[in-house]
Amino acid sequence: MCVSRTISYHSQRVISTAAAGGNYYEQRTRRRDMDMYAHRRKHLYHPDFERARCMEDVYHILARKTLMGAKKNTSNVKRFVVGVAGAPGSGKSTLAKQVVHIINAIQGEECAVMVPMDGYHYTKAQLDEFEDPKEAHARRGAHWTFDAEGFVSTVEHIAQHTDECIYAPTFDHGQGDPVDRGVCIERHHGIVIVEGNYVLLDTEPWNRLRHVCHETWFIDCDIEESMKRVYTRQTRNGTPPRESRHRIETNDRPNAEQIQTTASRAHVCVPSLQFRRPYWK
Repeated sequence: MCVSRTISYHSQRVISTAAAGGNYYEQRTRRRDMDMYAHRRKHLYHPDFERARCMEDVYHILARKTLMGAKKNTSNVKRFVVGVAGAPGSGKSTLAKQVVHIINAIQGEECAVMVPMDGYHYTKAQLDEFEDPKEAHARRGAHWTFDAEGFVSTVEHIAQHTDECIYAPTFDHGQGDPVDRGVCIERHHGIVIVEGNYVLLDTEPWNRLRHVCHETWFIDCDIEESMKRVYTRQTRNGTPPRESRHRIETNDRPNAEQIQTTASRAHVCVPSLQFRRPYWK
């Protein structure tokens, strides 16, 4: 008799760790470094988060905080720009969308908009032109597989030019490629929330974002939880479970560990709490 069973991401964690490369001591060192950064970012939590009981509460706190910051903005940057960083699966896109929605609802008009970094993924065709196309496709999601200069330049342009409509690409996870002109930043958008894995990366050209972002937030989500969400997203988009587990251990997890080390550069660390309903599903 054949008994079918579903193998979850976590049930294969020990087996798939070997595929990530690196020995036990290297992995332990990475965990130690991440623990050190976790300790450093504890002081970055906003005091209002203490009364938050779920992520929806966090969204409302951030929305009101953003509105207050925008009203007090006296910098040379014309739009109020917030940068949101976090590991894959940490909830960056959901947070940015929800905060934008709440801001617009409070104001009674569309004054806020979200710009995703994912729209600046190099296309599959562009990855084919890399010196090592196989590695480029396998490591898609690493910082060097994004058009970083294009992304940063667009954010800089959006921040300073309020007299024109500016288009930015978005990303279709189903198709696996960017969508040109996926979002329009219009003249009445005075608040722009930019979200992406590498918003806080301290290398050129990413580090230029610090000069245009009035605030930066880092979503402090446990890596195991974020990888579970990535697995769910990938398999629901058609990736076979075994392939997804391999991709996570050899690409998404190393990327996430690198991103976690940028948390201390954020103005605010955002707690990852339970949802009233699971938005990522």
